[in-house]
Amino acid sequence: MVIRLITLVFSMCFFAIAQGPLRFELKRIEKKTTRCVITFVYPEVISAASPQARDRMNAGILRVLLRRSDWPAPDSGFRSLEAYANDFMTFCASEGRPLYQHKRVTIFRYTPPILSFRCDAEEDAGGVHPFGTTFFVNFESRTGRVI
Repeated sequence: MVIRLITLVFSMCFFAIAQGPLRFELKRIEKKTTRCVITFVYPEVISAASPQARDRMNAGILRVLLRRSDWPAPDSGFRSLEAYANDFMTFCASEGRPLYQHKRVTIFRYTPPILSFRCDAEEDAGGVHPFGTTFFVNFESRTGRVI
């Protein structure tokens, strides 16, 4: 019994060390005029178990931010937040009323080996009424692979 307990504690410590420290930096991108605003707020992974895990998680977060806000949310076709924001601002300039789009990704839960993000989008893009969506994305923190 004692040997099993020691083995379990040792395994848990080794597993925690093998995960590597996850560290994040909060990023915010905003473009606005007197009538239009678009914002992206999200964590960027700056340290993970490996550079590949970091890059996979950051790419997954970027894919979420680049999706259209409607449901089901198709890919917007843009490869950068800058291009996405510029397109929204061009569209907004052609509309006769104020419009907005806010996208926010937050860390929902981190219970190794799973890292979960909550993804919220709120938008008024000129339709009948504003709308919003919320969904979750999960990563295996050691590899950065989407679960």
